Amino acid sequence: VGHRVLAVIVGADALPAVLDFGLARAFTEAAAAEPARPWSEESVLGVDLTAAGTMMGTPAFMSPEHWRGVGVGPASDQFCFAVGVYRVLFGMAPFAGERIVELRDSVCAGALRPVPAGGDVPPSVRAAVVRALARVPEDRFPSMAALLDELERPLLVDPAQDLARGRRARRIAAAILGLG
Repeated sequence: VGHRVLAVIVGADALPAVLDFGLARAFTEAAAAEPARPWSEESVLGVDLTAAGTMMGTPAFMSPEHWRGVGVGPASDQFCFAVGVYRVLFGMAPFAGERIVELRDSVCAGALRPVPAGGDVPPSVRAAVVRALARVPEDRFPSMAALLDELERPLLVDPAQDLARGRRARRIAAAILGLG
């Protein structure tokens, strides 16, 4: 359908970051002045992929406010991140919907799929992910840092003292680092 460019970079703090350039393209003043053109397989970067009044994003990761077109910001980024964490930890998408309209309706209604019971994900991590997926932005964490603090809390364990908790902590860390 389209082309996606992903990159992993390591910042000065030695933490990896996954960058998604699925919607990026070179910007020039001349390109900005041109009318939109149809998609061309020869050069995705040579085509205007956006137009005034259109919504851009990856549907599976869009927040309710993004779907409603009422503005996105840090709370939307937190929601998107939580979608990825949910998928990694629980092996499924947090919202049902085979079609985009069904997905939109699930997300906008806050109809989160039940978090699978059991497993090795600590209750505090489950609760943090669910909170970060709240329908209303104000019900999410006050910042991404606050969400990350809550997700990292189970990692503050001595794996030598508790082997099972150590394995669980490594899995959660891998999920967080793989998305962050």
